[in-house]
Amino acid sequence: MDTGIGFLSKDKIDAYIKLDFKGKKYKTQPITQIKGGDPINWNKEFWLPAQLPVLAPKIQLRLMDEDDIGSDEMAGTIEFMTKDLIALADKQDGQDGFVWKNVYGSPMG
Repeated sequence: MDTGIGFLSKDKIDAYIKLDFKGKKYKTQPITQIKGGDPINWNKEFWLPAQLPVLAPKIQLRLMDEDDIGSDEMAGTIEFMTKDLIALADKQDGQDGFVWKNVYGSPMG
């Protein structure tokens, strides 16, 4: 959470999702949310190469807060079990399988 100095003070987060998967780094564009402001509808997709047998049992997305000064801060994590995502895709019978997850609490690990 960013806090300004003196009269410039505003609690906000410049949120983006970061993912490292099979040696590649993925990142969304930051979206600014000001505390007490209207909710932001944030729909982002990652298309990842899948293979069987599954080599990565988990996919972990990190919710980050982009900072202009210093390093970016981790605000939370979302974890998906790869086998569950594959099962969902099979169940959807070729249609887009959507999974909705909320970010709660502190970062994992």
